[in-house]
Amino acid sequence: MLTMHHRLHRFAWIASLSLLLCLTHWTASLLCAASPGESQEKEKVKIIPNIPYTKTVDVKNPRRQTLDLYLPSGSKTKPPLLVFVHGGFWTLSDDEFHIGSSLAEALLPSGIATALVRYRLAPAVRHPAQAEDVAAAVAYLVREANKYGYDSGRIFLAGHSAGAHLAALVALDPSYLRARGLDPGSLAGVIAISGIYDLHPQPGMADEQKATTQQAFGGNPDILKAASPVTHVRSTAPAFLILAAASDFPGFLVDAKKFADALRRTGVSHVDQFVLPDLDHFSIIRLENRNNQARSLVLEFLKAEPLAGELSLLIEAKRRWRNPPFSTLPFWEYKDLIRSYPIDQRFVQRLLPVYEHFKYELLEWPLERYYAIDLFSYLDSLPPEKVGHGNYLTITNIRNEKDFWDRRQIERYKPVIVIGIDDEKNLFRLGIFYRALREYS
Repeated sequence: MLTMHHRLHRFAWIASLSLLLCLTHWTASLLCAASPGESQEKEKVKIIPNIPYTKTVDVKNPRRQTLDLYLPSGSKTKPPLLVFVHGGFWTLSDDEFHIGSSLAEALLPSGIATALVRYRLAPAVRHPAQAEDVAAAVAYLVREANKYGYDSGRIFLAGHSAGAHLAALVALDPSYLRARGLDPGSLAGVIAISGIYDLHPQPGMADEQKATTQQAFGGNPDILKAASPVTHVRSTAPAFLILAAASDFPGFLVDAKKFADALRRTGVSHVDQFVLPDLDHFSIIRLENRNNQARSLVLEFLKAEPLAGELSLLIEAKRRWRNPPFSTLPFWEYKDLIRSYPIDQRFVQRLLPVYEHFKYELLEWPLERYYAIDLFSYLDSLPPEKVGHGNYLTITNIRNEKDFWDRRQIERYKPVIVIGIDDEKNLFRLGIFYRALREYS
């Protein structure tokens, strides 16, 4: 049965998202073709292909356990290393798509070394072979830092789609790196782009994803749980940058938010999670496009280039608003007055005007239930000195704008105070507040 989130996604925006997908691919191809300033003169680089990273090579397909290394030349200091794991639902290589090589070439001018990791593919080889290969590659790259000249203290693990799943799993489940004799704290950070963090079947999951998950992991719930990065969140995890595209596959945005929330609840000190507009599952990883916000966020996370302009203001406001100066949490002390309601079309229609130009942010939420307190039951439960006197209700906001309502006129409508949506108990964490009130954050 579809949740309100999926009905909203399918009926309200299916036409616009379909058009957006077409336009995004068309625009990305134009941008890639129309950047003569970048293609005229390529940065001098050193590319070392097909480096074996393990001695226990699969004799049937040894190239799947190799990596390509892209090293910037002329750097006065040791560059950071980005270890990139390609996607393809654990079953496809990157040989035809060249996503990894495009990413590596895009980062070289900013002084970033990149290792492109191949791994054995399902269904020929099932989990945990893919994660074991990624761990073996990371261990090799940590050991050989001096040989290749990158900074061993700034090795970041990154991935796209299924590669983001593998990167997050290897970074969070310490057994993979320990099996290679490596301290799990060796990573400086993790960049997960349009990834999968909970392998259990989710409402609205695409049939292709279900099929490939079955091919790579089987259907045993215990195996799916153990192979899900969200299972292994821990306070000692490295810093995380989690990115998703507004037009990503169904469920990916909800999964990304739940994963980021789990990391924060565990106490991970640095977790950034953003939904990027005007991008889809594939255009988000095209970092050669200098207008791609993902590129700017990746370079900032790698401490290679600071954010600039409007994006810098917005991201800083988002970060501050994770602990907003206002809260709906005090309402939750009145447990006897709280009621739970299914989110229906009427509720969604009340949300849409608030979000107006940022409807994609609602895709982070399952939009299944909301929690509310009856307004007048709440007021009647308070002592008189807190409520005041008279028949008029005063409603104010952060700007000290006021509305006045006659209680006798609105009481028959049974107004409620919404204090939570899904698993969020502080509604001020919903994105729209920091957008309208950045100057107050």
